[in-house]
Amino acid sequence: MPLSRPLRSALLLLATAVTLGGCAPGPGPEGPLPDTPEGMERAGAYTEAAEAYARRAEEATGEENARLRYRQGRALALGGKDVEALGVLEGLTRTGQAERAALLRARIHLRHQRFDAARRILENLAEQRGDVGALPADLQEAALDYLAQLELAQGYPEAAFDALVERHRILRAGEKQEESIARIRYLLASVPEQVLTERIDRVGEEFPSGYLRFERIMRRSARQPLERTGQELEGWLEAYPGHPLADIVRDRLDRVQEAPLRVAVLLPLDSRYRTLADAILRGMLAAYYRTDRGAGIRLDIFDTSGNAEGLDRALEQVYTEDYAAVIGPLTRAAARAYADRLQRGSTLPPSLLLNTTSNWAKTDPGVFQLGLDPETEAAQAAERAFQVGHRRAGILFPRTAWGERMVGAFQQRWEELGGTTRAMEPFDPDRSDYSDTLKAFLALDQVTARRQGLERTLQVNLPEYDTPPRREDLDFLFLASETLNARLIMPQLDFFAAGDLPVMATSHTHSPDDSRSDRRDMDGIHFQQLPWFLEPRPEHRQAAAAIEESYPGQQADLERLNALGYDAYSLVVGAWRRSLLLNDPLDRALSNIRLEGATGQLAADADGRIQRRLQWAEYRYGRIAPLPGMLTPGGK
Repeated sequence: MPLSRPLRSALLLLATAVTLGGCAPGPGPEGPLPDTPEGMERAGAYTEAAEAYARRAEEATGEENARLRYRQGRALALGGKDVEALGVLEGLTRTGQAERAALLRARIHLRHQRFDAARRILENLAEQRGDVGALPADLQEAALDYLAQLELAQGYPEAAFDALVERHRILRAGEKQEESIARIRYLLASVPEQVLTERIDRVGEEFPSGYLRFERIMRRSARQPLERTGQELEGWLEAYPGHPLADIVRDRLDRVQEAPLRVAVLLPLDSRYRTLADAILRGMLAAYYRTDRGAGIRLDIFDTSGNAEGLDRALEQVYTEDYAAVIGPLTRAAARAYADRLQRGSTLPPSLLLNTTSNWAKTDPGVFQLGLDPETEAAQAAERAFQVGHRRAGILFPRTAWGERMVGAFQQRWEELGGTTRAMEPFDPDRSDYSDTLKAFLALDQVTARRQGLERTLQVNLPEYDTPPRREDLDFLFLASETLNARLIMPQLDFFAAGDLPVMATSHTHSPDDSRSDRRDMDGIHFQQLPWFLEPRPEHRQAAAAIEESYPGQQADLERLNALGYDAYSLVVGAWRRSLLLNDPLDRALSNIRLEGATGQLAADADGRIQRRLQWAEYRYGRIAPLPGMLTPGGK
């Protein structure tokens, strides 16, 4: 049941040797077994140790019996026999081992990603003691550790951070505190900047305030002039002169000096793609004029004409000049051609392609891809559904090539996670009545057939259902749909008594230019959207306003490309600033940068694709309500 790379990395880093040791079953023992169950455990003979503890427990009474049963359950868990372990541990709820047993049960559920079960145990434990802080110190540490793992796994890094800070405060100085600080610093890279600011205002002490402020400065360094970053680092040193990070801050202060940057931008301006290219260029220029005009940054625009010959002409000019980076080309064919030239030995500066190519295999460490492909959103819908505890999916999708691609991307990720698909129906996007599709999807014809069968068996006339029973084997619906189709499907689902079925969707169900104040026909849909539209940062809002003022006639559906252009510029310039600050090559800085962008939370994967984590929201009472976001990749 593989996890996404960011989630898997975060969980591996968070897992610690408390209670279960966070370990999978180890190899069996070699040589003769020790005589005691404790010795058997040390030798890795967990099954034999569990059996020995069970025999001892049969001869003991009271709390000694409970202690031995706990050790039996622990040995079973260490040996990978989690079902048997849970059976033993659940029998200790009214003994002096109840709290330790509860924590071990929570850890087992976490290991199997049964997050709801783990949360119930931890919450019940806190209620029984009034507060987690009322537990003995070792159990309190374990409970906070597991709570942090749970919050992070379910996409709440800020809550995980709070739990880890609380845990840190009860640790004694030494290796555990050093490990705790490393985990907290890693986790900070996943916390939104707004949350960093909130925590800084709240904690008011050197730990963890110094780490929080440092992380916020480094986050800002990618989008502001280095001079301002230098001023913030100097202010940090004045506030925390003896902090463990002080030497790192002094080292980075020594590198705070601007340098000229020349970027070649490759776009098909004189072609049928002109409208798209113009929208992207507007986003780039909005980012440039917001803070960087006069900062030594120069953008040179080259027309690729939308064909291979135009790309070659543009690249000839790039070869002859001293460019630090390239943004573009735009079309998928041009991106493939660009990658082919690199494979044939062409040497180009670090490059950010404005498209994603299928079956991409990174051949050059300096080449990255940024695009708005909808398949990524479908995969993230699968991840979100799994994170909130759903395991059985139903799918509705348009009978189009786009719909098939969306379903393929969703199912591939869903199956990787371990989910199952119980129902799947295509619909005609040009129709408005989806009764037949929804009846098949909800298996309502089977309900009618069962009622008619009962009538024949009992030889009576049974009343028609006022509200037909909804099928019980669906946890949620993945709706691959445009806005108009979703507006028609949702009320019809409600008509067939399935209005309570959770719905996950992509940004295509939300039209930012929809001016309706009441959208109750969409209530219940959880969807993704670009931060540019949903919860824009102040700089994104300013850029969007500047574009609207300068280009009032721009089509609404081009705003996504404005955001793409804004992020392309911000990634390259932000990585350049960090390369100066960290004394890293630009391609390494691009590999490591984390950016709260206009198109999502951005980070490069191992293949050079810039992964976008979108913001989640739901339609609720006719309004759009933002939801806590998914886990974002960690980093430096």
